[in-house]
Amino acid sequence: MAIPAKETAQTRVKRLFRLREIPHTGQAMNTYPQICTEIGLDCHTCIEGTARNLAKVCKGLRGKMIGQLFVQIYTDPACSRMHAQFASAYEDASEPRSRAMAAVA
Repeated sequence: MAIPAKETAQTRVKRLFRLREIPHTGQAMNTYPQICTEIGLDCHTCIEGTARNLAKVCKGLRGKMIGQLFVQIYTDPACSRMHAQFASAYEDASEPRSRAMAAVA
């Protein structure tokens, strides 16, 4: 059966749950630094690795775009203090390597 032009089909999707039924507390949101340290990950290692990988796949980002991606990747407020270090690590990873360094790698 074809859908006539300028009409939409009715979706028959049932809701699995209601958002109001899921309890959400601030306590769960404030555990990120603790969770990271429990698995042996410190903030510097985390942001430097992510910045290096971002520099590989998204070349040539500048200023505000780096900041916007940082906020999208690290949504927890506890991570926000690492913003400047992330931008610096991205810029360091984006610098072109000399031919001698490229030959060694």
